[in-house]
Amino acid sequence: MNGFPDSIGPATISEIRLPFTDPQEILKARSSKQPISSLSLDHPKTNTKENTMFDHPQNVPLSDDLDTPINASFDGAWSEFTQTYGTATALREDIGHFARPFGRSQQDHDDFVTLIKSRTKPAILFQIEKPVVPKGLEILAARRCVQMVSEVPIHAETRIACLDLDTKDREDMFALADLTKPGPFERNTHLLGGFIGLRKQGQLVAMAGRRMAFPGWIEISGVCVHPDFRGRSLARLLVAEVMQRIAQEGATPFLHTYSDNEAAITLYRRLGFEIRTEAHVMMVS
Repeated sequence: MNGFPDSIGPATISEIRLPFTDPQEILKARSSKQPISSLSLDHPKTNTKENTMFDHPQNVPLSDDLDTPINASFDGAWSEFTQTYGTATALREDIGHFARPFGRSQQDHDDFVTLIKSRTKPAILFQIEKPVVPKGLEILAARRCVQMVSEVPIHAETRIACLDLDTKDREDMFALADLTKPGPFERNTHLLGGFIGLRKQGQLVAMAGRRMAFPGWIEISGVCVHPDFRGRSLARLLVAEVMQRIAQEGATPFLHTYSDNEAAITLYRRLGFEIRTEAHVMMVS
């Protein structure tokens, strides 16, 4: 990561939309009339560290797991949050909506269909190659997205003093996600870990966290800012903090966004991300 160049400046990112947001909503950059330094939060506002460089893997060989991040996550960080039927696996509905790609046998096919039909909400298929949807299921939506990876050192000019969010913050996190629609977010999505946030007079006004995770790689997700607090660089600072924490764990941050979301792709590139590959996203029921 090459840090946050002066060309970005304060508060040029009013909100960052990660995968599976409303397709009509795109990332907008806007100038701030109230910088972060003047925002009165319920905890220290900023922790300035000049020329701070966080150790981060450089020239890291791209893992094959990045081609199958759903499988890798189910084998790793998601293993305790699964719903299964026979050979089929998906995230618990109170956690998320991703389903593991099914195998080639007829039994794999049948188990997958049974599992998806047993769920009260649609499931999400995510693959580099176009997913094959079994007979008996309906495709509700299909999009292409890009996978972006940051592999350069993270330079932090300012670190925000944020709050670690956990179960005690669950309802506030769900309410903020329900209002801002950063993507599928359920009442226990926070259990995936790594969520941080900012409060104003007790109200949760911004947060960011993680989703897919496997050895060496962690995806940034769940980034959202309350409409009344946009244009103050909160999302940029929270994303920077999540990236720094990921790097300090010896992992590399990555993320996904829709292929036609040029505004988001441009901004992510300014933050040090580059497109690695394209992928397919399908919502099935």
